This record gives sequence, C-alpha cells and structure tokens, in this order.
Amino acid sequence: MANAILSVLREFNLILALTTDNASSMITCGASISKELEKEFDNLNFAHYQCAAHILNLAVSQGIELIDKTELD
Repeated sequence: MANAILSVLREFNLILALTTDNASSMITCGASISKELEKEFDNLNFAHYQCAAHILNLAVSQGIELIDKTELD
C-alpha cells in the first residue's frame, strides 16, 4: 500500500501530508511512507495525520453501544 501511495505522490509531485483512519495497517503505512520520503528528500516536513472525524465516529459509536447495552439491562 505504501508503495502505491508513494507512486501517486511522486507522480503529482505533491508531498505534504497523509491522512488516514486509525487502522494499524494505515499507521504502519504512514510510517513507511515517511521513512521512505526522508531518505529521498532532505529536510522533508512530511506529516501523517489520523482523521479526527473517524476517531470521533469510533468514540461516539462505542458510547452509543454502551448506552444500548445499559438500557437493555
């Protein structure tokens, strides 16, 4: 996955940041991309962000699930 993303970034010459969900595979992917780009470019300010909306969605979904379980008891 990291290689495919790197290919697109290089093609468009747009290397600023990557935003993903919180999946461990995407965190690993972001780290791989960052490491690869640091080798390729000096003084690179590449950032990997985890989507705040996705994090909030996960938290709210878990809260709703807990409320539903409590109401059933």
